[in-house]
Amino acid sequence: MKKRVFTHEEIEKVIYNYTVLGMGQKRAGAEFHMNDRMVKRLLIENGIRIKSIQETNVSKYGMNHNYFSTQGHNQAYIIGLLGADGNISAKDNRIDLELFPSDYEILEKIREELELERPVKIYECAGGYQKNKLFFHSAKIKKDLMEYGLVPNKTYSKDYHFPYKLERQYIIDYIRGLFDGDGSIKMTGASITFQIDSSNKEIIEQIQSFLKEEYNIQTQITEQKKKNVVLYRVYCYGAQAKAIYKVLYTPGALFLKRKYDKWQELLN
Repeated sequence: MKKRVFTHEEIEKVIYNYTVLGMGQKRAGAEFHMNDRMVKRLLIENGIRIKSIQETNVSKYGMNHNYFSTQGHNQAYIIGLLGADGNISAKDNRIDLELFPSDYEILEKIREELELERPVKIYECAGGYQKNKLFFHSAKIKKDLMEYGLVPNKTYSKDYHFPYKLERQYIIDYIRGLFDGDGSIKMTGASITFQIDSSNKEIIEQIQSFLKEEYNIQTQITEQKKKNVVLYRVYCYGAQAKAIYKVLYTPGALFLKRKYDKWQELLN
């Protein structure tokens, strides 16, 4: 049988699908009607390392690997939520977002937003309580997230920083994501108090500056040492907290229902 000759376009796209998008051999060549043997030959001929079975298995679910290449309200929100409750692996291209059972709805919405085929994982921890986890593998998304300041071991990394790349119109969505993960709204005496905690002082200071410059909302910052990390808190209360509520929820964009319902309860 005559061996198929690959075009330049086919070679570039298959290599991109396999190395950047993390597809397996079968999916990487599907659009060109290549079977896995053809793809393997193409990769070897072009000096691409063939992934192990373990590496291939983690990429069997489809998703939009280019999602974070385009800015938007929901994209900025997810960046904020990942900054609070997400984890980017230092060893491979895995990204995790783990929340409580009551927050399943937001994980499902994010899964749909990313066009991720892998379902949300529901599991029981060693302590007997349940958790929900959204996770996937993508070299492209990991690279894009790092450009927005999200890095492995972010709690202790000096490379974790405020997403300066975000256009100003989306920063409030990023703040809402951080708030939904690491923030709270509560009554302090007779006043509503809004706060966000972070191990990164720069992020807290940038939130304070943005709220003042964009909305004339005055906040304060405190710090507290906990175990091996210093936590920084940006907060405000009373009329300033109510002012944040008025700008925090971008119409039609993602938000955590549990936190939104708490606002409604306290404001009413």
